[in-house]
Amino acid sequence: MELALGQFTSRGPAAGFVFAKGWQGVGFAMIINSILGTLYYNVIIAWALFYFILSFGKTLLWSACGHWWNTDKCFVPGAQENSLGGNNTELNCTMALIGNLSYDGCQEVNTTGKVAATEEFFYRLLLNKSASFDEFGVPGTYMSVLLLGSWIIICLCIFRGVQSSGKVAYFTAIFPYIVLLVLIIFTATLEGAGKGIRFYIVPRWELIGDFQIWQAAASQVFFSLSISFGSLIAYSAANDFHNKFFQQMCIVVLCDCFTGVFAGFAVFATVGFLATSLGEDVETYARSSGPSLAFITYPQALAKMPASPFFSVIFFLMLLALGLGSQFASTDVPITALMEFFPSYAKRRTFLVIITCTLFYLFSLPFACPVSIVYDQ
Repeated sequence: MELALGQFTSRGPAAGFVFAKGWQGVGFAMIINSILGTLYYNVIIAWALFYFILSFGKTLLWSACGHWWNTDKCFVPGAQENSLGGNNTELNCTMALIGNLSYDGCQEVNTTGKVAATEEFFYRLLLNKSASFDEFGVPGTYMSVLLLGSWIIICLCIFRGVQSSGKVAYFTAIFPYIVLLVLIIFTATLEGAGKGIRFYIVPRWELIGDFQIWQAAASQVFFSLSISFGSLIAYSAANDFHNKFFQQMCIVVLCDCFTGVFAGFAVFATVGFLATSLGEDVETYARSSGPSLAFITYPQALAKMPASPFFSVIFFLMLLALGLGSQFASTDVPITALMEFFPSYAKRRTFLVIITCTLFYLFSLPFACPVSIVYDQ
């Protein structure tokens, strides 16, 4: 319906409902939805940019403790440490206790409430996470600069509209498939990858009636296809009036489904490798979702891979490509609406893009505050 509306009227989401004034509010709601999504989503792109930059090194900073942002609770899972069977004590050496006696050099340490190095890197260094809503805080230097950088990239890519963003789209659309293929081929050779893939493809029919499963699936469809964000209407407005969009729509939907399934093999093969290397059950890490999967669990697995910096670089570059590709469309929606309602700005698109991206940067700063991740969780 959105593709048909945009192609038929050659207008964006707000002006496209001009033939039915009573429905024009739907178009404005799409624009607001797109703006709100753009503001917080660009913060996630800033996170990916941070990891991408720090991946250029001999070692990954989140792979070990001992940095200034780490606490005494920091530990590296699977790094030459033996549990005593409980969750309270552990040996800080590789030798075991026999009865109540320990070998010289071994020391029992309290590990209750221990935090993985990848978690402290994400929450303490990057986000400076608040303990509660009472500590709203202000955006840190890292996040402010990274967020500014991500908005500058978006501004440079869309300032000429489809002419500029369309060229960048060749990279943002094709490169992720190359990375996924490389990750699938490589992770398939790692120990435990088969366990992760089996967990992925073997259905668990007892969960078919779980409402949260269906809710998550519906959310994925809406976000991956950009339904109700207005971008489908805005972009289809540039189509020829007689364009056969139904065939294109079917291709896009099928490609979206294929991409989701294809990416799942890369994710779960890696999760299986991580779980096996740590002696854990696959389900323990497979339940990770949202920020914890992309910025805690997956980096932890990358740190244990051979040539970890290389795979970290291409993985987070892929996240950047995927995120920026979505942001181009979402940011273009309000710009298109302004140009339609104020035709005098149509010839000053570059100026309008700069102003819009500047305002969006300022409005997105609250999402970069320490308390924002508390809300997200």
